[in-house]
Amino acid sequence: MNIIKQSKFLKGLNDRESLKRLKENYLRNLNYAKKIQMALLPQTPPETEQYNFEFYYSPAEIIGGDIYDIKFYRDQYVIFYLADVAGHGVPAAMLTVFAKQSLETTTKILNKEILNSPMQALKKLNEKLVDANFEGNPQVTIFYCIYSIEDKTLTYSSAGHHPAVLLRETEEKLIFFGKPSVPLGWFKDIKIYEDNIQLQSGDKIIIFTDGLFENLPVKGDEYDFICNVLLKNKDLSLNKIIKKLITERNKVSPDYQDDDIAILGFNVK
Repeated sequence: MNIIKQSKFLKGLNDRESLKRLKENYLRNLNYAKKIQMALLPQTPPETEQYNFEFYYSPAEIIGGDIYDIKFYRDQYVIFYLADVAGHGVPAAMLTVFAKQSLETTTKILNKEILNSPMQALKKLNEKLVDANFEGNPQVTIFYCIYSIEDKTLTYSSAGHHPAVLLRETEEKLIFFGKPSVPLGWFKDIKIYEDNIQLQSGDKIIIFTDGLFENLPVKGDEYDFICNVLLKNKDLSLNKIIKKLITERNKVSPDYQDDDIAILGFNVK
C-alpha cells in the first residue's frame, strides 16, 4: 500500500472511530436525559382508603413527549393530568419539562379560581406556551382533572385530547367524557371547556394518549378496538385493566410503536 492510500485508509479509520465515539456519547446523553425525565414522573401509584391510581409509560424513542402528574392539596383535592406533546424524541421531551414546570407554578398559586378550575389552569399554560414563542408552534393536548375527595366530584377540562373513559360497575356501556377543543400552544384566544361529573364507589377512569391506538393493524376504528378491550375487562382491577390494554395492543402490533404511549388510571373506592 503506497503512502497516499495508507494515509486515506488511516483517515477513514479515524473518521469511523470518531463517529462511533460521537454515537456512544449521544446515546449516553440520551439515556441520562431519560433518567431525568422519568424522575419527573410519579414513581409509585398513590393509594388511599378513598382512591388509587395506576399508570404506564412507554416512549417510542429513548425519551418521549407524554407526561402525567398527580398532586394533592390539603387532603381535600387530588389534581391529576395526562398530556401529549406533538412528536417524540428530544424536542418533545424538552417541551414536556416546560409544560410540567408551568403547571407546577400554576398549581402552587392555589388561589380559589385556579384550584377549582381546570379551565383556568389550562388557559395559563396555553399563555405560557404561546408567549415562549417556540419554533414551529408546538402543540400540546392535555386532559386535566381536579377531584374533590369529600363529595367525589371530578371537575375536568380537555384541550385537544380525545375523551377519557369511565368504567362504572352498574353500566354495561363505557361512559365517555371531555368536550373537543383545540390543542394548547397555537394561539392565545382559544375556547377551553370545563365540566364535572359525579363519581361513585367502584368507578374507574382511564385516560390515555393516542399512541395507544393510532396506526394499529385492526379492522375498523383503532380507538374502537381499545374501547372494546376496556369494555370486556372493565370488572378487573385498575392495574389488570391497564396491563390488558397493553397486552391486547401488542398482540395486534407486537413490533410497531411509532408514538409514545401513556396511560393514567384513577379508581374511586
